[in-house]
Amino acid sequence: MIIRFFPLILFAISVLAYGTFLPWLGYYEDEWSGVYPMTIGQNALVEWQKADRPFAGIVWGYFSLILGSNPLAWHLFALLTKWFSATTFWLMLRAIWPRNVQATAAITLLFLLYPGILQESRAFIFGFFWLQLALIFLSFSIMIRVVRESKYRFTFAVISLLCVSPTWLMSEYFIGLELLRPFVLWKLISEHSSNVGGRSRATIRYSLPYLVAFCIFLLWRIVLFETTREEVNPSYLISVFFSDPYSELLKRIEFVVPDIVKSTLLAWTQPLSHDLLKITSLSSWLAWSIGIIVGLISYFSLMGIASDDYRERRHHMDRNGYFHRELVAGGIGAILVGMLPIWFSGSDIQLTGMETRYALPAVSGACLLLYGLLRMTVGSRKQMTICLSILFSLATATHVKAANDFRHIWLNQKQLFWQLAWRAPDLVPDTLIWIHQEGWQTKIWPSSYPDIEFAAPINLMYKKNDNPYKLNYWAALLDQDDKIFQSQTNINYSYGKQSRNLKFFRAPKHNLIVTFTPPSCLRLLGRNAQQSSYSPHFSPTMVGFSNTDLIVRSSNFTAALPTSIFGPEPQHDWCYYYQKADLARQFQDWHRIEELGDEVRAKGLAPADKSEWLLFIMAYERIGRHRDAAQLLSVHEP
Repeated sequence: MIIRFFPLILFAISVLAYGTFLPWLGYYEDEWSGVYPMTIGQNALVEWQKADRPFAGIVWGYFSLILGSNPLAWHLFALLTKWFSATTFWLMLRAIWPRNVQATAAITLLFLLYPGILQESRAFIFGFFWLQLALIFLSFSIMIRVVRESKYRFTFAVISLLCVSPTWLMSEYFIGLELLRPFVLWKLISEHSSNVGGRSRATIRYSLPYLVAFCIFLLWRIVLFETTREEVNPSYLISVFFSDPYSELLKRIEFVVPDIVKSTLLAWTQPLSHDLLKITSLSSWLAWSIGIIVGLISYFSLMGIASDDYRERRHHMDRNGYFHRELVAGGIGAILVGMLPIWFSGSDIQLTGMETRYALPAVSGACLLLYGLLRMTVGSRKQMTICLSILFSLATATHVKAANDFRHIWLNQKQLFWQLAWRAPDLVPDTLIWIHQEGWQTKIWPSSYPDIEFAAPINLMYKKNDNPYKLNYWAALLDQDDKIFQSQTNINYSYGKQSRNLKFFRAPKHNLIVTFTPPSCLRLLGRNAQQSSYSPHFSPTMVGFSNTDLIVRSSNFTAALPTSIFGPEPQHDWCYYYQKADLARQFQDWHRIEELGDEVRAKGLAPADKSEWLLFIMAYERIGRHRDAAQLLSVHEP
């Protein structure tokens, strides 16, 4: 039977949907606050999470010993944990509804390909989210075995508890799902007992070990454990709630219906807003091709899963509609309890940006609810399977397209950092680097953590401080911090930043302004520096604020990105020679620029931004090679 191979089908679909661009993905946004400590050592990862999720730091630390700092290893880990979470979800559904074979398989595919988050490429963090969910589903599956089988009940109960308890300690995202346990137990016990009193006693008896352990955890988390991070501090959130309980309660109640709708229905509209219809884009064709393949695999798998025996049982349940109503009620209930920690913190589900991760606790319930609603409205089994296969195709194409966006972000990040390393081979510590990024970072994934996303790699490029938690450099986006930037004209203005246990303090006048607007090469603003024709021109005041004297040329140290994270240094293209020429211009080394100019001309290299030839034209004029300067000016006039 096909059902025996369903985990392999899930794995194949996982690879197609999430593995296409795996070798070309990296680290993103707030992942860097953990990746940087990982380069220091295991203890640094423990310290990274010590303030709010100490057990998570321990888990990350042990996995870092196995996976290292290579992004590909973490992306493979996230792919496997994503598949593992889908497989354990399927096992749990099979255990709850053993007769509804095709339905549980379809709901599992909805879970696997859920398009409402699209952050799977942030593997360093999301791998652990999927691991948490997998352990929760596995705990439920083992618990169901405890109820239905008499052999080894104590052993399996202990294993079930050991599976779920670490997930509470790793993060608070999924602790609301624990409240589903009594309802699942009630349903299971109701299959064999019609006596309400007996069912209640049995439900309490089976729930008691989990309830005691969960209450101990809550006591520790709310009363005993102290954290200064307000967004995950229960004491602080409780004080905020009771400062104005009526309005705070009303605010959270207003989240309920929109979040149910967003997680269940609007999440599946993401393909309509993700450039999938751009027929001139090769990535769109690739995404659609993979989506169609997954749709066909899903269709034939679901059609082949149901044998005649299962088909008869399913049709009976379809006629009375009880199973579908149970899915709808269970889905709504799972969303409600799953989202309690998110709502308690005052947050809700968003359909764009990093806040889409707030839908994670609702995904399992949303898939139950969506399938129940579809089965109530779609007629035949074949029509239902076609409808679901279309959804799976669209979702897969969206995931492939999203991964391609992250691939571009990582490629652009590497270009920026390598060009900065070529332009500034060494840099005076305690320097704040302002980055103007308009025109190169994709608008689909605006960064919520632009500072650490740039600051961490820059600190890896240059010499580290003796204190590994004190950073020598920081980065700020010029676009987002315009008001802060204006205040920096006062040299006495203090500037300090902290990301968990990482700290930075800027020295007076230690500022650099970087612009990166491809196809132009990276530019450092400063005295006599050439600004890119692709970026806005900055005022003389802002240009003067950028201190290129912080760049050290004659040093035994040369900046370079760690190959374990960024791979080998890229082939030296036009921008490499331009950065080296601009560095030479800063130190008035016109003969060095002459050498570089001759080399790029001999290699046939040329800029996309023709204004970049002016640097070499200026050098040729300075050393008396007027004919070469005139030739470049006539042929490559910007």
